[in-house]
Amino acid sequence: MKIYFRLFYIIYSVLFFNAGLFAEELVRTAGISAVPFLKIGYTARAQGMAGNFTAISDDVSALEYNPAGLSNVQGSQYSFSQALIYGDISANTVLAVFSSGENALGFGITNLGISDFQRSVVNDVITEGTAISLRDTLVVLGYSHNMPYREDSRSIKIGVSVKYINEELNKNSASVAAFDAGLYYRNSRSGNTSGIVVQNIGSKIRGSLLPFTIRAGTGFMSKGYNSSFDIVQENDSKMKLGLGFEVSANKYIAFRFGGVYQQTSSLSAGFGLNFSPVKLDYAYIPHSDLGLSHRVTFQIDFLPKN
Repeated sequence: MKIYFRLFYIIYSVLFFNAGLFAEELVRTAGISAVPFLKIGYTARAQGMAGNFTAISDDVSALEYNPAGLSNVQGSQYSFSQALIYGDISANTVLAVFSSGENALGFGITNLGISDFQRSVVNDVITEGTAISLRDTLVVLGYSHNMPYREDSRSIKIGVSVKYINEELNKNSASVAAFDAGLYYRNSRSGNTSGIVVQNIGSKIRGSLLPFTIRAGTGFMSKGYNSSFDIVQENDSKMKLGLGFEVSANKYIAFRFGGVYQQTSSLSAGFGLNFSPVKLDYAYIPHSDLGLSHRVTFQIDFLPKN
């Protein structure tokens, strides 16, 4: 088992400290990648921490951020999220995970829709023309395996998810398959965590590459406090640095806040209500140019019977 830990730290060090160079060498891509909805986070808990969740990933949201974290779940979890993004853009996400603690299987589906009209100006009069509609669909199936380290409280988890991506623009449809692969390390005694994930590995859609992404994070988790520092490198943008926090006031409510820096800084905040087995999470995400964005997630947990 020691060889797994050595391998983990070698890979983690390379990706965490050289994520930008690694992505540049792997996919030298200029311009904007296809299906940008894959870059959006949809679950409220993670978004309340500004999406800095790579080294936490301890609930069903791991399907979005690091599939290796799915085996952190005990029992099963089901969630429904609604994202009110900017303008008329909205998305619905359903996630589920079934875990034995050693192995976990996750499933998710996201639908994002945009509806608008072509507009033209004639003699200072705005007229509406043909309707424009865009619908994106993501179906994902994930698996995680926990490799405990018998000598102490450390463990390494590996995970992979397979994605089916469909984009429909004015009834013109295109689809592609992709996958994510991740590693997750946790020391339950010290609370230290680390995570690495490579996302959206696949071929082109409509002649453009997918938003290939590398995430690396390090964090700390305890009963009443979680934090994560993330580095994110996408194939068509500059490196992103982020920091997120979650603080539990008591067993019923938790507060979250976080920030991201990528040429400019952005902040987000949120809270969670826990009335076991039911949870309700909310995230508030302001944007200086685009306005406000909101996330709401309803989750039900079913713990295993002793």
